[in-house]
Amino acid sequence: MKHTTPRLTALAVALVSVCAHAQSNPQYEYRALKKGLAVSATPSAPGATYLAQASANKLTFSAVEVGQSNTQQVLLSNIGTGTLTLSAPTVSGSGFASSTACGATLAAGASCLVDVTFSPTQAGSASGSLNLVSNAQGSPIVVTLSGNAVQAEGSLVAATSADFGSVQVGGSVSRQFTFTNTGTSAATGVRAVLNPASGLSFTVNNCGTQASPVTVDAGQSCSMTVSWAPSSSGALSASLSVESSAANSPNALSLSGTATVPVDASFANVGILLGGDALPLTDSSSNAFSVSNTNVSLTTGRFGSGAMSFDGGTTLLTLPGSTLWSQVGAYTLEAWVNLPNNGGGGWLWSRVTPNYLNLIVNSNGSVDIDKSSVGIQRSFAAGTIPTNTWAHIAMTSDGTTVRFFVNGVLKGSFAAGSQSNGGGGSIVIGRYANGNGWFKGAVDELRWTSGVARYTADFTPPTAAFPRQ
Repeated sequence: MKHTTPRLTALAVALVSVCAHAQSNPQYEYRALKKGLAVSATPSAPGATYLAQASANKLTFSAVEVGQSNTQQVLLSNIGTGTLTLSAPTVSGSGFASSTACGATLAAGASCLVDVTFSPTQAGSASGSLNLVSNAQGSPIVVTLSGNAVQAEGSLVAATSADFGSVQVGGSVSRQFTFTNTGTSAATGVRAVLNPASGLSFTVNNCGTQASPVTVDAGQSCSMTVSWAPSSSGALSASLSVESSAANSPNALSLSGTATVPVDASFANVGILLGGDALPLTDSSSNAFSVSNTNVSLTTGRFGSGAMSFDGGTTLLTLPGSTLWSQVGAYTLEAWVNLPNNGGGGWLWSRVTPNYLNLIVNSNGSVDIDKSSVGIQRSFAAGTIPTNTWAHIAMTSDGTTVRFFVNGVLKGSFAAGSQSNGGGGSIVIGRYANGNGWFKGAVDELRWTSGVARYTADFTPPTAAFPRQ
């Protein structure tokens, strides 16, 4: 074994002392060098550091629908002094994916974002990890991933207006509503409800009911037609609600509209006004004539709750004679009629004495008008009145010309002629006054107006029951 001599030990201690003083005292360094002692150079700057940091160590994706995607981001920061060299992020786990615009390097003090997307294909939980690889100490940084996938739901969305506008009391208006499933799965248990239902009804509904709900597949629609027939004036405040398994159930639409009471400026001239709302039938004109009912029944009406039904063999109505039935001057006879496809028609309006006026509607839709001083008119051919649907018919006279309209369209006219006595005789509705020509079909809103030619050119048929005032 070698031993260090005392002289060498002393020299080492001296060198350490000189170096220490030289670093803090340049003058001492100079004197030391003069004496032949070695002094170390000034130390160099410390080396670069490579450190990376992620903004999160765990990402959780909650309640993501199957077939949908959810993206979250991780901020990767260079907290060292040297430039980081990055590798493409990698992910593991079913349904997870990543993307980034970080590039191949990341300067000191800089940051960039890494996107992580969860796109489940089936319901349930999922787990995975995001690996951020670089030349940083402790690489890779691992971010834990977890996801919860839920079965997608339907979403029923309405795509139409809910305003009925202005409607006359006694009339009705309809609106169609369409609900589309904009979700990614079927909406089950679909059922439509009107609240309140007063005055509102479904005329068509393939969106289901409480008793018979339906299923609307993703991307498909169901529709319904809602009719509003107000019985009193005022604003409509109601809703149409569609309930289902959809995420946004119930889907409710507010229904709005305004019901108005119609006013007839010629109501004082109305001599007969017959609807079919109740039995026995009554005259709703201001005269309130007594009406003799014979076997008349009710059927579905054009307006209101019903219409008069004539069976073609036993049914008729009789009103007493009145000077209101005068054919001298102006008048208007009108009604809504619905003829069966086969075997319908007959004498709808008949007055024989003292001057006759008969309106005959034939089964083929042709029309005859039989008027004293003019003779029978056969100028309205087959098909003039459509069958198996409601049609508005009107015969008017301005004292000079008699005109006949169907659904507001003029079908023909002829000279009114002259008569010395136009009133007096009773009216028979549903049969020729002298005992044959029975009428078969439905009649609603039959009105005679004396002294007024309501229509002299094409017009829009009434959209509501005639005013009762």
